[in-house]
Amino acid sequence: MSEHPQKKQKRATVNDSLCKEICQYVKSHHGTKHHDIVTYFNNKYPELNIACPTVSKIVKDRAKWLKVETNETSVRHKAVKFPLLEQALSYWVEQVTAAAVEFNEHLIKEKGKEFTKLLGMHENKMQFSNGWIQNLKKEISSAYIGFMVKQVVCQLNVYQKHEES
Repeated sequence: MSEHPQKKQKRATVNDSLCKEICQYVKSHHGTKHHDIVTYFNNKYPELNIACPTVSKIVKDRAKWLKVETNETSVRHKAVKFPLLEQALSYWVEQVTAAAVEFNEHLIKEKGKEFTKLLGMHENKMQFSNGWIQNLKKEISSAYIGFMVKQVVCQLNVYQKHEES
């Protein structure tokens, strides 16, 4: 048995923007070996400790990573299980928000159950967990911000036309 037990290597968490940066580096430094890419990024980000297999996986999917928006910092990607339901709920929330009606998590869950029945889905397949509600609220808040920006732009356009006449 060896005297010096090996330390378990800490896994590096690589976010979307870093994957894109690695792929851009590979694109601009064509022919660079993965070991050299690892060395470059480990020197640039010493807290990460990226390994060769990680870089290989990223480079393999470079078409995907080069399309990623640069402000994304997410790490996990999970497909939406019930896109039609989430689309219906998002549309409903947009309508409720436009009407200045206040709503809460309980109301979202109840409306989700109602939409589940209307869409012919089995309610027992869909769990309206707190995590699901939190993720939906994040999506809704970003959609709401977009909605508010559109409203402000429309109001500015109306004001500008009024000033011109």
